[in-house]
Amino acid sequence: MICRDISQAAAAARIAGKPWIIDAARSGDVKLVEDHCIADPACVHQRGGVGETALHYAAMKGHLEVIQVLLSAGAEVDSKNKSAPTTEKTALKFKYYSLMFFSDGYTVLHWAAYYGQLDSCRLLVEARADLSLRNSNGYTALKVAILQNKADVVAFLRSVGAPE
Repeated sequence: MICRDISQAAAAARIAGKPWIIDAARSGDVKLVEDHCIADPACVHQRGGVGETALHYAAMKGHLEVIQVLLSAGAEVDSKNKSAPTTEKTALKFKYYSLMFFSDGYTVLHWAAYYGQLDSCRLLVEARADLSLRNSNGYTALKVAILQNKADVVAFLRSVGAPE
């Protein structure tokens, strides 16, 4: 079964008694991510509620082995999220999320920079992440790191020529 959207993926995972690939990536379960990629190579393109991919979560959490598995399986290093509805009700429901999750166009590198995951940033840059991509607010990953006071990420991104 090819699982490309959240409902199909979640249903297939529940039937199999396993979390879907986004949950596996978020938790850092390398073996489960590998199993998903073998069973359904297209699963690396699954998207969650705000358009995020498993690679977004792996980078956000600093799960370097998972990042490597996903990239090797064909995950898009420059994948961008798509925002969730920004109604007041939605904002209250997801109050534990930052406003980042309600903005379009955050790449995997944006997420890693936002959360200060220096090693994730390094790995994504090695995988040729596009440093010049901007989110819907016009911010590059470097600008996001600056705004979040992630000094080590800022220094690294500047060292590799990332534009602000």
